[in-house]
Amino acid sequence: MAYGQTSGGRYLVVFFVQKSRDAALPISARDMTTSERRYYEQKNKKVDPIPNEFSTYEEAADFWDSHDTTDYPEFFQDVPVKAEFRRRRFQVEVDEEVIKALRKQAQKLGISVDFLANDILQQQMQNTA
Repeated sequence: MAYGQTSGGRYLVVFFVQKSRDAALPISARDMTTSERRYYEQKNKKVDPIPNEFSTYEEAADFWDSHDTTDYPEFFQDVPVKAEFRRRRFQVEVDEEVIKALRKQAQKLGISVDFLANDILQQQMQNTA
């Protein structure tokens, strides 16, 4: 089987039967499917080499902002990753006046707004239990 583009611009798949070591007989040809064409174009795509070194973080960021990582599968490697989530955090919407009061109280106590809000909620939950 062979993928190719005709001089007229058609993308074809040609199927062959091998007759001998160096001869094949074409038995069928058809237009490529969407996935075959994507494969063909990817295989024939010119890819810029990754520089051995980047001078700055910005240069590296510019390179990767303008290049597709899937063009460089030879640089992929599986790595073991272990993730442990120690605490879950949730976002709660509060009225603007409530957050202003929390900020003022937290600043007065020298603690974070998050800590103060969590503490108030824990106390309230204990009082209602």
